[in-house]
Amino acid sequence: MKLKVTLIAAAIAMSSGYAMADVNEAITYQKGWGNDASVDQTSGMRHYADIWQDGVKNTSDIVQRGDRHNAVTDQFGTGNDVQVDQRGSSNSAYHFQDGWFNKSSSDQRGSRNTATVHQFGAGNSSSVAQNGSRNDADVWQNGMMNRSAVDQRGSYQQATVTQSHFGNSSDIEQRGHHQNADVDQSGSKNSSDISQSGDGWFAGYNYASVNQSGYYDSSTIDQSGFANVAKTTQSGFNNDADVSQKGTKNYSKVDQSGWNDIASVDQQGAFNVSKITQAAAGPMSWMSNNATHIQQGFKNVATSQQHGGGNTARIVQ
Repeated sequence: MKLKVTLIAAAIAMSSGYAMADVNEAITYQKGWGNDASVDQTSGMRHYADIWQDGVKNTSDIVQRGDRHNAVTDQFGTGNDVQVDQRGSSNSAYHFQDGWFNKSSSDQRGSRNTATVHQFGAGNSSSVAQNGSRNDADVWQNGMMNRSAVDQRGSYQQATVTQSHFGNSSDIEQRGHHQNADVDQSGSKNSSDISQSGDGWFAGYNYASVNQSGYYDSSTIDQSGFANVAKTTQSGFNNDADVSQKGTKNYSKVDQSGWNDIASVDQQGAFNVSKITQAAAGPMSWMSNNATHIQQGFKNVATSQQHGGGNTARIVQ
């Protein structure tokens, strides 16, 4: 049976002169065996919490402090767990899990932050930490043992993570304002690590995109400064891309589709462009191709294309 608890101050019940704006609302619905739902709204006002659980041994825990928070959790299956902690004002969190032993948490500080998490399968885990204003994190995971961590501090940060199949890992750290990160991993045992920072008038607006559809591929992107763009696309097996950009409006694109390929990009300065394409071809395709670009200064351009195996390219400007 659905239980609806409405917390209203005694004065409101006695006098119609008080506005209904001070009402906290919590709703729980549970079906199955051994489920546990907890809502704590003892501090603040105008909070809304909704927990729906259907299955065995699912747990939801929502804590709301401050003003006007919104939290919704829906869980189906066995042994799933959601933890929501909201402080500040007008933060929103939505968690949906369907499967077995998935775990999801959101920790929100500040105002008007949004966290949305969908997980399907078994043993997936997601954590979202937001401190600031108007940050947004959207996580979708489908499969087994995938892991996502998003840490946003600042304002107007955007992080999107989509992972499927088995054992993928994504870490996104954003500092400053107007950072944007997009991760899509559809293979197995791939890993992505994105770090973006930038404060001040001439900082922020960095963009990072990672698309990995192979196995055991690894991508690292580290960006600081203003309006840098990094795009990494990898398929195949055990490829590695490492991109570091510091400065203003640098651009990096890495595309690898072979086996054991390695790409390394280091750009400092402004308006530098780096493009690396490496692909397997021929009987030696299992051997590692290796490309390195190091650029410092202004408006340098480096392009490397390698097909086959065992090739090495190095550009320093």
